[in-house]
Amino acid sequence: MADAPAGWYDDGSGHRRYWNGSEWTNWYAQADGTPVEGVPTQTIVPTQTKLTHQDKKSLKLAAKAHEVATQQHAEWQQRYDLAQQLVREAQTNHGQADGPLMLKKDEFYFGSSPTSLVEDRAQRSYSAGYRGVSIPVASIHGHAVRYTVGRSAGSVHTSQVATIVDWGVLHVTNQRLIFVGAKATREHLFAKMISLEYEDNTHILISVSNRQKPTLLQYAINDARDLQVTIALAQSDATGKRDELVNELQQMLDGIKAQEPAAPVG
Repeated sequence: MADAPAGWYDDGSGHRRYWNGSEWTNWYAQADGTPVEGVPTQTIVPTQTKLTHQDKKSLKLAAKAHEVATQQHAEWQQRYDLAQQLVREAQTNHGQADGPLMLKKDEFYFGSSPTSLVEDRAQRSYSAGYRGVSIPVASIHGHAVRYTVGRSAGSVHTSQVATIVDWGVLHVTNQRLIFVGAKATREHLFAKMISLEYEDNTHILISVSNRQKPTLLQYAINDARDLQVTIALAQSDATGKRDELVNELQQMLDGIKAQEPAAPVG
């Protein structure tokens, strides 16, 4: 032991004993770190190893990788939970037998959303003319004679601009979509629907065979998910395609499940 550096060693008796570099001390500890009864002990303070630059870099990269993995898994979990909720709604939500509207026979109410009615309105704008450049060309009896070039007259332009003309509520049933506003009411039967298009998650364009112009409604982007799901459920019942909708949503859920990223460790 004469050449051994200071540290904890087995002194041959089954105990760990502290060697100070030149001789044994009276500091003892069991092999498992517990004190020896009746023997002076010293709390073992772990030696702190100084990290190298590479160690610090590796720890930083590991922390970043853990952060990214945590975020990716949280985003996946959010998509999966939403898809799972959609499947449950498609399996169970078939509307209610009563609502704020006078319902027809076999009509069920699914919900409503605040919307605005948008229509094209003519808007006029005026472009000012250009006075041109006046150039002096002569002088007669002391009065300058000038010549103007580049003059143009002003003009009026008319264009069609999408404008909110009414505010109200869009009601959804398994038979129709009804906009009830302060000025107008628009009814759109699923049985006569030609197309239903969503634009930018803020507008819905409804075309039916018994109305010459399509109806354009605007809604808040925060209401987009609930409104679109509500209409999809109601329309699937109206067209007898609820089972197809459930199957499509289940396939979407299975696809998201298959894309689950590895859960972060630690």
